[in-house]
Amino acid sequence: IFGYMVSAHPLNFFAETNHPSIIKAADIEKYHNKRVKMTGWYMAAKRVVTSKGKVMKFLSLEDLTGTFEAVIFPDAYEKYAELTVSMGPYLIEGIVDAEEGNNIIVKKLSVLSAAKAASITQKDRTNKDFFGESEKPLEYDEISLVSSLGKEKLRLAYL
Repeated sequence: IFGYMVSAHPLNFFAETNHPSIIKAADIEKYHNKRVKMTGWYMAAKRVVTSKGKVMKFLSLEDLTGTFEAVIFPDAYEKYAELTVSMGPYLIEGIVDAEEGNNIIVKKLSVLSAAKAASITQKDRTNKDFFGESEKPLEYDEISLVSSLGKEKLRLAYL
């Protein structure tokens, strides 16, 4: 009814999220001030304008163990803005800031899904005229995502 998968978490279908180099949200506090890689699924987002008039973004993400906040400062946001309207899953590389919560300061960001950011109809922007703009894409390209999973992973999703 709500469009959520109840049989499994979406990250279960992406083998990359279980790689030994990926740290889990539950372990983020152990890596304060260290450069790490994390994966996460979109929960919420907020764009803000800095005191210098630049745009940055906060992505609230979750993995199978908990939630964390990806902080994208203006320089990184200019590079990755269009990717941040995807549901993910995101692969993030950055510096952990565990003093104020479960935060990772984004240095690199990519989307693991087969759906490319260029196919998303709603593009994010780095300018600040975004009043009233929805953070989630209007249409999520489920066909591309389902096609990328393969027969076995789809069978597991609907058990």
